[in-house]
Amino acid sequence: MAAFFIYERLDMYKLGNRSLNNLRDVDANLVKVVKRAIEITKQDFTVIEGKRSKEQCFINYGKGRTANECVKKGVDPKYARPNERKVTWVNTPLASKHAKGCAVDIYPYPINMKDNDPKKFAAINEAMQQAAKELGVKINWGGNWQKSKDLPHFEVV
Repeated sequence: MAAFFIYERLDMYKLGNRSLNNLRDVDANLVKVVKRAIEITKQDFTVIEGKRSKEQCFINYGKGRTANECVKKGVDPKYARPNERKVTWVNTPLASKHAKGCAVDIYPYPINMKDNDPKKFAAINEAMQQAAKELGVKINWGGNWQKSKDLPHFEVV
């Protein structure tokens, strides 16, 4: 008599409360991709940002820019942080796909903002691309950008 074994993948990851909260108000198809990706990924991850508030867009825009640069784009100069590293390259502060809920930033878990190991991000991208393909959703990965790579960034097309 043949024995049959059913193996359950014990190393499957799941989204934590932080990730689930950060997926609120994000494009429904992108949420589906993220939820499927966590089921198939080889690298655990956390969604650190989804839809950005107007204020968060202004805060991000001000990083690496002078008060004068901010004012030219209609951003209150109080957000200017010229001595900080620039974190967004959009031409206008609200042009980010995050502002529309069409993008997420995903980091390998456990989170270490100084650990930008491209292999970890590539593993996340592999799961995101596979999930998107399975679900028929087109996404772009910031790791494929030519000018300035944004490894944590994924957006729906």
